[in-house]
Amino acid sequence: MVTSVISKEIFKLERKRLFKKPIIFIAYNDGFYFQNPNGGERVYFENIINIFIEEPYRFSEKSFVILYKSANGEEWRLDLTKSLLGRGVEKLEKLFEQEWRPLLSNKETSETIKWFNAAYAIFAVATWRDLGVFGGVVPTEGAKEEEFSILAADWGIESREEADEVMELLFSVYTNARYIEELKKSKEEADPFRYELCHVIKEKMGDKGVLAWDLVRLIHVASMCYIAGIYTKEEALDLCLQAAEILQRVYSSFDEMGQSYLLGYSFWSEEDLNGRTNKARERKDIHEMLLKLENGPYSLDFHLPLKKDW
Repeated sequence: MVTSVISKEIFKLERKRLFKKPIIFIAYNDGFYFQNPNGGERVYFENIINIFIEEPYRFSEKSFVILYKSANGEEWRLDLTKSLLGRGVEKLEKLFEQEWRPLLSNKETSETIKWFNAAYAIFAVATWRDLGVFGGVVPTEGAKEEEFSILAADWGIESREEADEVMELLFSVYTNARYIEELKKSKEEADPFRYELCHVIKEKMGDKGVLAWDLVRLIHVASMCYIAGIYTKEEALDLCLQAAEILQRVYSSFDEMGQSYLLGYSFWSEEDLNGRTNKARERKDIHEMLLKLENGPYSLDFHLPLKKDW
């Protein structure tokens, strides 16, 4: 059984077979503890790194995600879904939103920062990030090391100077320039996939092209540089603001910006957005899921007046 205590109210939930032992949640107004399924020790409120709700992209249901630090200092992730806890996930979500206010302390309250997070929501969902936190993860030492490794491997960023160079490259919207050059090629000299894709981009986006591919990436790379300790949060946010202001001038909605981003991804990766199992199709599916969420990141006003409120 999974037991949760909220003040004086007690409810019990049937434990699913996937757990060899019950996960016991003891909840109260300003926190909780639970039994660590990985090690057996109790995990108390002060060892919780982050809690967030992951929308049902990979699963057919929401996932209640708890990131925590174990007794030996290791960082763990616990994903709780209905298939594991039944209606317990809904109860945990209700507690999270209504009772455990301290757990919301790391969530962004700035509407402008929420806009930045919405801009790179496709990337955030694809890489298991929390859309309520700038950068998608709470900046712990473990997260700092992981983000630094990703930036080094994927972007060649290991210093502030290299980060500045990448920011300059992305502000130049170099992918869009490459797309324009490809568009000029004849059918005989162009790559067949790129030739067809470039004409699809021209038809769908007109002169807006795939600017969003570079500028949205700038926002999420800048946020990663903050988590990795390369930029301060203010420095990263200032860069995001510059990119966001351009995106608002060019595009009319999160949907249009997302379409441009996806076409840019397809151009860069040479993957068909309508493929069956590739990452391009995965990102397209994420975008379509985000559009359907009633209170999701895209529910923000796309033309929200952006303010430097940090």
